[in-house]
Amino acid sequence: MPQPLTRVSLAVCGIFHYRKYIGELSTRGCLTDFFYSHRLGTTAASLGIRSGRARNLWAKEYLYRAALRFTGGQLPGWFELALHPYWDRAVARRLRGCDLFHAMLHGTLPHSLRRARSLGMVTLGEPVNTHPEVLHDLLRTEHEFLGLPPPPPPTATPLLEEATACDFLVAGSRLIRDSFVARGFPSDRAFVIPYAFDTTRFHPLSPDERAAVRDHRFRVLCVAQIIPRKGIHYLLEAWSRLGIPAQEGELVLIGQPIPEMAAVLSRYAGRFTHIPAVPHERLRLEYGRADVFVLPSVEDGFGYVTTEAMGCGLPVITTTGAGSADVVEDGVSGFVVEPRSVDALADRLERLRADPELRRKMGERGLSASRGRLTWTGYVDALTDLYRRLGPMVD
Repeated sequence: MPQPLTRVSLAVCGIFHYRKYIGELSTRGCLTDFFYSHRLGTTAASLGIRSGRARNLWAKEYLYRAALRFTGGQLPGWFELALHPYWDRAVARRLRGCDLFHAMLHGTLPHSLRRARSLGMVTLGEPVNTHPEVLHDLLRTEHEFLGLPPPPPPTATPLLEEATACDFLVAGSRLIRDSFVARGFPSDRAFVIPYAFDTTRFHPLSPDERAAVRDHRFRVLCVAQIIPRKGIHYLLEAWSRLGIPAQEGELVLIGQPIPEMAAVLSRYAGRFTHIPAVPHERLRLEYGRADVFVLPSVEDGFGYVTTEAMGCGLPVITTTGAGSADVVEDGVSGFVVEPRSVDALADRLERLRADPELRRKMGERGLSASRGRLTWTGYVDALTDLYRRLGPMVD
């Protein structure tokens, strides 16, 4: 006899990774509503879910975009924060009977979570970064190290209100879960399901494709926004210490820098190649051009780019400050080092540069592990199993 389904509503102020699997949830029959804020063209059909299940509260998205255009991109923080309660209450008004309310914790849904509880729903929160107090302490240290003005105090109150209103948490990494448990959330009510990647989009290049984009140089790739918490400055220093001539090696950074990081990048001028942005559909070619992928984060809730790189057959180097360290087996599919360790980054890079066979074996192991464990179908299997365990059972 088939197990009964738990009826679930999801809410996220944006769309984020839910687009990868929301159609699968709908197909399995457990989705009551999906609340989000996105372009008008992002309809139920485009998401692959049943008609009437998509609740696109798009006004917030367009107000935000209009304000960005009007201010030339210099939008004051208070304006975005002012939009959050507007969106939150729009979701709360539209909540309808189901068993479980699953919400991304981004400081945007405290009222909706309380409303869901009042309607008798189980509430499941999904934080995507470490606890805001933990994150602020890390950022303050990085800003001091880089000589930047201190980060603003954490806007923790709405997010912490959300966490308080949650019966359970589900996180993409142990890093996130443990940071909330360390700040008092019950450990037996916090779960981890690692995020997946698109296996149809990210896979190794064919020999012909690789020959068309490769040259003989040892190429290291990092894909990340260039901000203090991503730790790019530690990678730049490690690469500089190796002193590999430009005709023999290249460090490629793909990502937009914030203005505050311009002075940091200028210290390493001429020692790396910077590409501000690459269309997502072309990112596979950039992975295919590289020999090694590095994500040197001081803090990263997960880091999808690590799993994408593994799916393209690359050995990876990441840190214990990145949640994706959960899916990298140190010394097998790549290396996991401590955040801020320039010495460790330089050592692992040199070992991989000097040993093509090690690169090949690690890449193959990472590819096998990622394709076996990190599919969105597998993610939905784990998520729906969690729903069944947490939510009331209904026919």
